[in-house]
Amino acid sequence: MIALPRRALLRAGLAAPLLLRPVSGRAQGGYPSRPIRLIIPFSAGGPTDVLARILAAEIQATKGWSIVIENLSSGGGTVGTATATRAAPDGYTLFFGSGGTNGIQAALYPNLGYDVAADFTPLALACTTANIFVAHPGFPADDIAGLLRQAKSSPVSYGTAGIGTTTHMSAELLKMMTGANLVHIPYRGGGPSMNDLLAGHIPLMVDATTTSVPHIKAGRIKALAVTTRARDESLPEVPTVGETVQGYEATAWFGLFGPKNLPPDMVLALNGVLNDALRSETVARRYRELGATPGQETPEAFGRYVAGELTKWRAVVAATGVKPE
Repeated sequence: MIALPRRALLRAGLAAPLLLRPVSGRAQGGYPSRPIRLIIPFSAGGPTDVLARILAAEIQATKGWSIVIENLSSGGGTVGTATATRAAPDGYTLFFGSGGTNGIQAALYPNLGYDVAADFTPLALACTTANIFVAHPGFPADDIAGLLRQAKSSPVSYGTAGIGTTTHMSAELLKMMTGANLVHIPYRGGGPSMNDLLAGHIPLMVDATTTSVPHIKAGRIKALAVTTRARDESLPEVPTVGETVQGYEATAWFGLFGPKNLPPDMVLALNGVLNDALRSETVARRYRELGATPGQETPEAFGRYVAGELTKWRAVVAATGVKPE
């Protein structure tokens, strides 16, 4: 998961604890005729939950749909994910997944009891966020090229929020593509890792851009590169890793899914409603406050994107030998 700053969550008006009140109403054609259950595989108030609630609130306000959010946070997201795969394909159970639940976890844990590729129907990409390589001011490298030179002459330790996070896998992808001698130091969350970076106990960290920006602007740490294909709007002067390492791209993403065998006409209808909400000024503003870029994709394009992500992370896990905790 990404870590979103609590101040930004409060500005968005969606800090935990949160309750989304159902609103009566139905769409043209009789759907939905009862409340829609939206499963979020993480706890209330976290990044996945907040991003999902912003989108759900907009749909309630503009379409009059009744959406009941259910947070199923056990098992690092696997319980909620498994529950969603077992739902009936009738449009009344949706799932707010991510690159973690629908990509990295499946690559790390081959025996989950469900198949994220076969057991879900992709509906729409909700948003993407960037990760960033940041270093202590005393670190000799100022960019990715310098980091790679440093990591070829001697091992470089880096911290992240934990094993299997998007930040961890962003570094492992760089390691796979370049052969850099990067040594992972997993923490229990991004906060402790950042504290050690600020104190100079570790030289390097891969973090969510949203939580690093204040420290970068204050000069407490320095930015080497963002992991996304394009530069981040909040740090336009910071290059991408791909500007140095051709083909590199690692993006944290979130999206909506239904169970497998969801009828095609329902898939198209839901995609239209979701994209309408993502185009709204309210959702765009709140997402950008949290460092997220709204996504607008057809179901087919989103499905191809998810499949590509799963293939990529499976290759990274196989090549680097990353093991779950």
